[in-house]
Amino acid sequence: MNLGPAEIGLVVLAVMLLFGYRKLPDAARSLGRSMRILRSEVHADPEPALPYEEPRTQASTGA
Repeated sequence: MNLGPAEIGLVVLAVMLLFGYRKLPDAARSLGRSMRILRSEVHADPEPALPYEEPRTQASTGA
C-alpha cells in the first residue's frame, strides 16, 4: 500500500474535521507522552523475579 501526497492530505483533512484544530495539539502531546512512556518501558531492564513462596496456611485448632 503506497500513500501519496493526495492521500496523506485527505487523511489530515479528515482528522482535522473529526477532532477540530483546537484539540489536535493536545492530542499530539498526549500521543507523544504515551509513546515515550511505552518506549522507556520496553527498553527498561526487567525487574528480577521474586522467589516463589508457598502460601501459608492457618493452623487449624483441632476439635
